[in-house]
Amino acid sequence: MTPSPIPAILDGIKTRKDGTLCVVFETAEIPVESKVQLMQDVNKQGYVYFQEAPFSEINIPEVQLSEFDSKKPSQRMRNVIYKIWELSDKSKDFDSYYKITMDKIIEQLKEKLS
Repeated sequence: MTPSPIPAILDGIKTRKDGTLCVVFETAEIPVESKVQLMQDVNKQGYVYFQEAPFSEINIPEVQLSEFDSKKPSQRMRNVIYKIWELSDKSKDFDSYYKITMDKIIEQLKEKLS
């Protein structure tokens, strides 16, 4: 299904601990096909381009689509540690667990230096 533009109001932005943002858009009533497509895209990664209306043309900047394919190694490591924490007993909050785990990994690497 080809994506189609959906008129929306930028309703709010929240900052999160990890530096990401939660962006909320509100739409008017939209066609069923658009609703179905949005529901199928939940938890998928994509791009959102917001341009204030009214406008006479849509200026979508050139985007390097491979950006999502290449997470930084530190992001990949944090994601793996998070998954391990999810499977653990969660006796500590994730930030504490992450710090302790990273300290252990750093110590293991330091040992290889001697």
